[in-house]
Order: sequence, then structure tokens, then C-alpha cells
Amino acid sequence: MKKIILLIAVIVLCTVPFCFSQVRNSIKEKVENISHPNIPKKIDDEFNSCLEKEDITYHQMLQCTIEGKNKYNIEIEKMVKKLKKVLSDEQYSKLIKSQQKWQEFYEQDNSFLDSTFGDNYPPYMPITISENYKLLNAKYRLEQLYEILYSTELYKQNAN
Repeated sequence: MKKIILLIAVIVLCTVPFCFSQVRNSIKEKVENISHPNIPKKIDDEFNSCLEKEDITYHQMLQCTIEGKNKYNIEIEKMVKKLKKVLSDEQYSKLIKSQQKWQEFYEQDNSFLDSTFGDNYPPYMPITISENYKLLNAKYRLEQLYEILYSTELYKQNAN
């Protein structure tokens, strides 16, 4: 009896990894049709290239940072619109509420950053620091929205 149980256990343990690899390969085939969005990297590359200019001044750094932040905010709006196409009405309504709350946070945080760095540093430096934090907040939100879109599309494709 012990030999039979041991034999069954060995057979099960040997076939389970094979079954999982089949499922993983099936999912991998479906996932290859979904490309992970790359706009945050594109904006990052443009931003970094702007900052890599020789003899860049604080004013120029500020302009690079503001431009990068604005690009992230534009992409956030586009991403919210793209998500409307893949989310249910209820999910999209919750996303809009979440986006409104995030926008409130973003504006409050921006106000905090402006007041914190405004009087404590030489001209342009505090504004550049403040704008850089704003850029990072916008970048993070955009990455979240991209991940939601990517995961939703991945789930829907694998559900079929």
C-alpha cells in the first residue's frame, strides 16, 4: 500500500510542473500580442536628454522639468480616455473618482512643494526642485494608469 501511494505521489509530482509549463506557455503566447506601453520611458528619455546639455543653467533645467511634467500630465489625460474603452461603466466611474482624488492630492502636494522650496534656496533652484517632485508625481500616476490598462487587457485576452 505504501508503495502504491509513493508511486502515485511521484507521478503527481512529476506531472504537475509539466501542466504548469503548458499553462504558462499558453499565457505567454497570448501576452506576446499585448505590447507594454512605453510612453513613460519616452518622456524620461526626452527629459534626460534635455538635462544632459552642456553648461545647462537652472533656468534651462526648470524648462526641461516643466516640459516633462506637462507631457506626463497630457499622457495621464489620454490614458484615462483609453481606459474608458476597456473598463465597465462602474469601473470607469470609480476610476474618474480616483482620478479626481489624485488631482486634488496633486494640487495640494504641488502647493506644499512650492511653499517649502520657495524661500529656502537661491533663485531657480527651489522652483526646479519643486517642479521635479511634481514631475515624479505625474510620472508615477501615469505608470499606475498604464499598468491598469496593460493588466486589464492582459486579463481580458487570457479570459478568452
